[in-house]
Amino acid sequence: MPFPAQAADMHVHSHFSVDSQATIEAMCRAAIDLGLKALCFAEHMDLNPNDEGYGFFRYQAYSQAIDEARERFADRLTILKGVEFGEPHLYPREVERMNGQDLDVILAGIHWIDDRFVGDLALHQAYGARQDPRRLFERYYQDMLRAVRHGGFDVLAHLDLPKRYLGHGCEEIPLIDEVLREVVRAGMALEINTSPLRKGVNACAPDAPLLRRYASVGGRRLTLGSDAHAPNEIATGFERAMELALTAGPGDVGIYRRRCFIRLDAEESLV
Repeated sequence: MPFPAQAADMHVHSHFSVDSQATIEAMCRAAIDLGLKALCFAEHMDLNPNDEGYGFFRYQAYSQAIDEARERFADRLTILKGVEFGEPHLYPREVERMNGQDLDVILAGIHWIDDRFVGDLALHQAYGARQDPRRLFERYYQDMLRAVRHGGFDVLAHLDLPKRYLGHGCEEIPLIDEVLREVVRAGMALEINTSPLRKGVNACAPDAPLLRRYASVGGRRLTLGSDAHAPNEIATGFERAMELALTAGPGDVGIYRRRCFIRLDAEESLV
């Protein structure tokens, strides 16, 4: 019997990411209160010198904190250790180094375009994104395609992230299909990220149109991630995300453990 929609949140952050103040313990307790079976910390690996998180992440301290939380909550929650790597194609040595660590999963996404954050108003103005978002999204997907072709990660996070800041997406980009085919070819999973719902956007990233395109090119693997930076954000929007996974996407929702994808309905016990 499948686990409930909120069984596993595969993308949350703690104070080991520069943009969160939440402790790992607080995030775990909130997940338990929600009835989650698994929680994955995906702390930021920010290597762009212009990023406020540049040089912030400390892997050894993070790893020790995960070990302590696993011991504390061993019988109540499966705690997964991951990172969220920005622009992996630009930092091959660091990607290789993280692949040598004891991680359950590596997520990756594009957070910077032309050395500007994707949510930067100046970037949007430079591309005329408020009038017509196509140029910005085309540029974004060019970098995303490079990232997926480079590889070294397991999950492609928030496929159409710019819509979280623009308020809408742009799906009329042929390059998206090439990105999705490369995801399938590499054996990666696609994340359904629910964070746009908390930003006033009535859509996940991605939502139904792009999930249908993912399924049409043979995509199967999906993970659900809230991108929570605080305990009260964990698993938000997951009912919608699961509905999308089952009706628009391929429906194979799972987790990563020791870099291996596991379908939730194939796992007898996560704790």
